[in-house]
Amino acid sequence: MPRPIRFVKYAIPARSPDLLRRPRLLDFLHENLHRKLILVAAAAGYGKTSLLADFADDLDSPVAWCRLDDTDRDLSALVVDVVNALQQAFPAFQSALPSLLAEVRGSPEQLASMLAREIESTLDEYFVLVLDDFHLIEDASPIIPFMDALLANLPEQAHIIVAGRAIPALRLATLAAHQQVAGLSEEHLRFTPAEAQALVELRNHVALPEAEAETLVANTEGWITGILLTTHLMWQGLMAGLVRANQAQGPLYEYLADEVLDHQPETLRRFLLESAVMPEAEPAVCDAVLGRADSAELLRQAEARRLFLSAVGDEARTYQYHHLFRDFLIARLRVEDPTRLCELQARAAQWYAANGMVETAVTFYVLAGQLPEAARVAEANAEAMFNAGRLVTLRRWAEQLAPPAYDVPQLHLFLSIAETDAGGLDAAEAALMQAEEGFARHSDEGGALRVETQRSLLLYRRGKFEQALAVAQAAAKRAQVIKRLASEALALRYAGLCQYALGQLASAEESLNRAQQFLQDGSHEYMLALTLHDLALVLRARGQTARAARAQQQALTIWRQRSAPGPVALALNNIGWDLHMLGQYEAAIATYREALDWARRAASNRTEVMVLAGQADVYADIGNREAAAEVYRQALSKAEQVGDWALLTYLCRGMARLDRWAGNFAGALEWLRRAALAAGEGKGESALANLESLRGILLVEMGHRAEGRRALGKVCAEFEKSGALVEYSQALFFRACAEFRDGEPDEAARSLAQAFATAEQVGYDQMLVSEALLALDMLEALSPRSDVGPRAAALVSRARAAGNAWAQAQRTADQSVQAIPDHQVVLKVTALGVARVLKHGVEISKTEWTSQRIREMFFYLVDRAPVQRDRVLDAFWPDKPPGRAVNNLYQTLFRLRRTVGESVIVLEEQVCRLSPTAGVEYDVAQFEESARRALALLPGDLHRLGLLASAVEYYTGDYLDDLPVEWALGRRRELSTLYVRVLRAYADELMNLTRYGEARAVLGRALGVEPLDDELHERMLVCLAGLGRRHLVVDYYMRYRETMRSELGLDPPPEMRALYSRLIE
Repeated sequence: MPRPIRFVKYAIPARSPDLLRRPRLLDFLHENLHRKLILVAAAAGYGKTSLLADFADDLDSPVAWCRLDDTDRDLSALVVDVVNALQQAFPAFQSALPSLLAEVRGSPEQLASMLAREIESTLDEYFVLVLDDFHLIEDASPIIPFMDALLANLPEQAHIIVAGRAIPALRLATLAAHQQVAGLSEEHLRFTPAEAQALVELRNHVALPEAEAETLVANTEGWITGILLTTHLMWQGLMAGLVRANQAQGPLYEYLADEVLDHQPETLRRFLLESAVMPEAEPAVCDAVLGRADSAELLRQAEARRLFLSAVGDEARTYQYHHLFRDFLIARLRVEDPTRLCELQARAAQWYAANGMVETAVTFYVLAGQLPEAARVAEANAEAMFNAGRLVTLRRWAEQLAPPAYDVPQLHLFLSIAETDAGGLDAAEAALMQAEEGFARHSDEGGALRVETQRSLLLYRRGKFEQALAVAQAAAKRAQVIKRLASEALALRYAGLCQYALGQLASAEESLNRAQQFLQDGSHEYMLALTLHDLALVLRARGQTARAARAQQQALTIWRQRSAPGPVALALNNIGWDLHMLGQYEAAIATYREALDWARRAASNRTEVMVLAGQADVYADIGNREAAAEVYRQALSKAEQVGDWALLTYLCRGMARLDRWAGNFAGALEWLRRAALAAGEGKGESALANLESLRGILLVEMGHRAEGRRALGKVCAEFEKSGALVEYSQALFFRACAEFRDGEPDEAARSLAQAFATAEQVGYDQMLVSEALLALDMLEALSPRSDVGPRAAALVSRARAAGNAWAQAQRTADQSVQAIPDHQVVLKVTALGVARVLKHGVEISKTEWTSQRIREMFFYLVDRAPVQRDRVLDAFWPDKPPGRAVNNLYQTLFRLRRTVGESVIVLEEQVCRLSPTAGVEYDVAQFEESARRALALLPGDLHRLGLLASAVEYYTGDYLDDLPVEWALGRRRELSTLYVRVLRAYADELMNLTRYGEARAVLGRALGVEPLDDELHERMLVCLAGLGRRHLVVDYYMRYRETMRSELGLDPPPEMRALYSRLIE
């Protein structure tokens, strides 16, 4: 069954009205929130959760909260809880992971990578994920690898805060090297005397003297819980209470908690002791378990008395005791009334079991000492836990129920299957023995059958194919007798896998075909897809290409419906292979490209290696051997990490093939030697035969014809016997080459005819096309023969076409590369006049900017970068505390990059800058550059006129005319002044060339900016005189004089009057 969603785990604790704000810590969190990880590590009672709840309340960004517990030691439970927490913060967030966990037993790294990809592709908002109480799960084996991988792949918008009692063993050095981690320790969280004074004033309305505050902090070492407990006793004399606490035998906390508890009314005191049995105190649950009807009122009283419980939710409130206080209450109840404690634990277990919370139910039954009841619940839910991928839960139940182990055979069976999936074969064997004994004691024939089926899988995984086959076949017969179709199908599938590994392809096809027929009723779709996938492999090896494609497509359809990235990648990989074999090279490469994307989405290194191997094969066959070698090497590196011997064997053979084609026989033999070592490790007989086939033709080409022919003769017989038609066809072709080079053309023709006939059975001959050009002498010599000539000629033609296809692809690629300019403009920014940004030629709309602040910051950075971070903060958030301002900056930069491009703006070493590869065309920069170059030239220089004209053309309006922001005012004035200077110089150049009409227009633009500039008015008079129109000079001067008198109360300056007199004489 699916685990019930307990929304209290994902609710941010309510902020108490009397919670003391701690600005120094909040500011630290704000300032460092841009990092991937913030650690908050301190012992219990230092206020970690309260601080983070206050921080969450202070944030403008969404916060996903997950309060961890023991169930999250199971990686699949943690993944589900993280997804649920994200869905609480983002209701539209959809994840395929929870449904896939039941079917895809991914590694921690795979699951983390898949989750990170979903976050990156789905959530655009800057957000925080808080994982509270991390110390409860950090020592579970898969948790740290999962977190390391999640942090390594975490997208920019996501940030994680981990709170716990110790620093977890994460790869902090890597994060620190990239400045992606920060932290608060116990030292930071300790209260200062000033904070203690503020707290007592806030909660108790008492002014605590400075000396007493220092004593309080010294005695409690700044421990907030000790300080809070002490304030409950203030009416009895604060300092006296502390003296008694220090003199007590037990810890300070226990002494103070005793004092607080004993001062409560008896009804409330008893309720506190009993309600602490449950992890969360929900009124209805407390009523049911404690047998009372006033739990809601008593919980409200406890909250009002500040008795170390926090409320979650508004209407349906749930309460959580502080860990220390709950532990203290349970310990006290155990001393005062152990019988009542056991009774309550058993009643709680019943309630949890009835409400679907089976893990908690089993734990409480065990705590109550009721192991038979715990075993009953565990046995009934073992399969559901397995389907949910809950290996750690299965292990924990097996440990908790060790005494009645034989009463839970189902639990041990599913534990064995889960351990097998996880690679723990020894642990799987041990669990299977327990299951076998348990089913035998209960005379459970169906259970015994499932044990045998699982045993066959274990033997198969250990490479004991013949033993595994015998067990699987016996299990299939037994299932048929007792009419268990699903078990029979599973046993037949395992039998088919063993037969495939043993090279018994016809038998493998028969077993798998029967298995998939049993599964067609729709109730076992995932197993059907797996079986169809296996059947396609066998059919492909047997040369049944069309049937293989149909089976593969059926499997792919099922997996696409389930959004299972790993299986989809596998299916696409196989389809890519089929397309390659059919000579559809471009389609094959495209399919492999999609398969690679799915493989990386699934974080499956093994599948990625398979896809890369297929890509390399295509490149090799179309003549791009350099690319093939590079992709083979990538795949080899990953295959070594995965430790898959079969894949290593295949890749080494691929490299040997490339070296052979290049005439590097020594290199080819060395690759074959490595392949043989890998095949030996994997105990793959068919793989060894395939290597021997390539070695045989190599020996022939090296001149060792007799030895080569013996090897080829032997492998031909083996392939014919096993029914491996693809390999058989190629081996026959190699044998024909050997016979031809040994001077036996008739024998060569017969072998070649057999190779062609076998390829016809397969349905394709790509394995021959790839070898045709190396056997050109034989094929051309045999082309006159009627039995093989036409097919030989066709083979050569297709081989040459494959090479030509690559050459044409190369020419097209070269042309497209040459057509791309060295500097491609991505963003065209206009800040002069109406502010606009074009991205790839399309304007970014105001709605795409998402906020005016983001748009403003972009123009600020484009204009001023590189600029110190603190200058940006002063310009945009001058009134914010430093930490909040830094957090706002990083959030704004994130949204800005999402709008204009990820690599345009970077913040490094406290400096905001434009990336040198950003491709930004900025009109202000172009205007300033043209102006600078023009004004640097002497008047009369021919280049000066053109540069001035360009500068004037760039200036289409005042700087950011539609953005009324204060920081732009000075820049606007600066650019306007430069513009007038450029216009003045431009007008001078035009007048020197007697182009007075154009100069008049330019001066008019300058006067539109600076209407009271006397020098401009003087130039205008000279320009009008140059036009030879005395009346225009008189008219202009009179209007100018009137303006001066009316607006400034002045006459024109003497220089202007003198100029006017000279011009009109």
